[in-house]
Amino acid sequence: KVQTTGADADALYLRNQTGGAIEATVQGDVLAEQGAGVRMITNGETSLTIAAGGALRSAADGYALIVEDYVAEELPEDGPGLPGPIGGGIGLAAAAQAIPTERPATNIIIADGGALYGRVRLDDRSSHFDNGGTFFANGISYFGGGNDVLTNSGTIAVEGDVFFDGLEQINNQGLIAFSAGNGDDVLDLSNLSFHGDDGSTIAFDLSAETS
Repeated sequence: KVQTTGADADALYLRNQTGGAIEATVQGDVLAEQGAGVRMITNGETSLTIAAGGALRSAADGYALIVEDYVAEELPEDGPGLPGPIGGGIGLAAAAQAIPTERPATNIIIADGGALYGRVRLDDRSSHFDNGGTFFANGISYFGGGNDVLTNSGTIAVEGDVFFDGLEQINNQGLIAFSAGNGDDVLDLSNLSFHGDDGSTIAFDLSAETS
């Protein structure tokens, strides 16, 4: 289990300043109470898998996952600082790579038995989001530019007002559930193409109240 409680503290902070790939697997409970659950910073390929039994969470107003371009820090006149995010010396100008025009995609996989709670914020590369577990979606998730596709063979649980900004397509062969019981859940698909394949199911909570 990984849990952070400090202001702006990410549970997992992963950065590659040489243009290489970052690959991570969440196998247990990862929670950032005031930061991002996972923050991945690179200009190379980014891959995140939430395995069976894994859960990725953030604060209600935070992001479970953030993917960002790596931008080199400028070296101070008196030389680099201490290594790592605190000292700021990890992003050396000599080792840094410019952001390429064509960048490898971001790959997000939620395996059967895995769960992502909340929102994501991705950069402008294309992304492939494959959900075979449970995506407890709330608020606005930002998919940035590029060609972004969400494929659901598990469950998308809609909690409150949900909007996938920048997402081009949803391929659904699983369950999209509006079943929190409060009657106020909304999934806005006005900006994207929705394809329902075999097994595509949308579930609603229906009230039988009488006066």
